[in-house]
Amino acid sequence: MDVREILFDTFPRFFGNPKSFMIYNREELNRNASINSAENDKNFCSICSYYENVPIFSDLFFETDEIIPEPVRKVVLWFEARNIPWICLFSGSRGFHLHGLFDSTMVNQKTVKKFSNIVMSETETTDMFDPHVSGVLEKLCRIPNTQRLGNGWCVPITRKELFEINNPLEFKKLCVAPRFIDFKIGLRPSIFEFIKEDDTIEKPVQTINVAPYKEVFKIKYLLRPCVYDAIITPNPRHNFRISAVVELLNHGLTNSQIFSIFERLQWIDFGNEKTHYQIDYIEEKRKSGEFVVPYGKFKLGCTKKGQCIKCILNNQ
Repeated sequence: MDVREILFDTFPRFFGNPKSFMIYNREELNRNASINSAENDKNFCSICSYYENVPIFSDLFFETDEIIPEPVRKVVLWFEARNIPWICLFSGSRGFHLHGLFDSTMVNQKTVKKFSNIVMSETETTDMFDPHVSGVLEKLCRIPNTQRLGNGWCVPITRKELFEINNPLEFKKLCVAPRFIDFKIGLRPSIFEFIKEDDTIEKPVQTINVAPYKEVFKIKYLLRPCVYDAIITPNPRHNFRISAVVELLNHGLTNSQIFSIFERLQWIDFGNEKTHYQIDYIEEKRKSGEFVVPYGKFKLGCTKKGQCIKCILNNQ
């Protein structure tokens, strides 16, 4: 069975990285994956589907660039002790991709994030997986049985292979071609069997808006209104922060100038090291042609009818 039938059985979904767009059926998924096969940055699909633009959670996604199986085994045993079905992929030197399968439901991203942190904490794998992406509903994950440039194919692996192979070179030998494995997936539990639902509606951690420094208002004339309105709140969504960086870079600001602006915004989760890293990461990606165009209205969830002039100027 093609693992796509298990992981991607509902639509629409986001496809592509870094520029994403909607796909509405399996034919489109297969066609786009085939067209972009052997390209490093386009064979990605969201871990959630959408209903009237509302994300529907489907699986908990963990990934690690480590090519050792120990952390994945720990989480798999945690899943199995709780009757959570799972599928593991291996993608050459890029490591393992582990999916824990759940009953599809609307769910608050913070709830999923909290659950993923519980899993990593109880399995002592917090330092082995990327805590910034695990459990994020908008996360783009690798499509099974597509080719990675220079690294072979991203393929599903069996439980026996995961627990008995220890040499990374032996794992890589599995990536020479697509694989079709008959997985026996039983009932998928609800995530709410393991963690209390916070709320299906995202709420800011802090509801009192703190006025930014006067200097910050100067960027109002550089950013699209929806982006500006978002980033001066105490806890803006990540997509708005990315768009703000891209737009400010497009206007010629340096990394240090952007950091100085963000430093004054008084976000409740602001961290010097983390903010420097994310700004530098976006700037580095721009050198390879990514993060040149900021996210569009749909990605940001902008509800304004029509397009403002700054959206048009930003090719949105």
